[in-house]
Amino acid sequence: MNLDDLEKKLEEATARLEQRIEDLGRRLEERTSGLSRTPSERKTHQRESPFWGIVLVVVGFILLANHFDWFDMRLPLIPAALMILGLFLLIENR
Repeated sequence: MNLDDLEKKLEEATARLEQRIEDLGRRLEERTSGLSRTPSERKTHQRESPFWGIVLVVVGFILLANHFDWFDMRLPLIPAALMILGLFLLIENR
């Protein structure tokens, strides 16, 4: 391989990289072009359900109850709660 071949390959790689960067910039611009510039123009993102709020309240209640020894369970609560939540999410997203 001589120096000219190496230079051609480097130029081709640079051109491909520039094209990829331009494509990425164009796609990013397309994604963000729908966003408003001012906060008053932005649409408010409303949650469809209060699921995560309920989950946090339940987990907080379980931790509080465990701290005050309101129930004596030999089951580790946080790993069990996370497994139950994970199973629920897997079943829900089927």
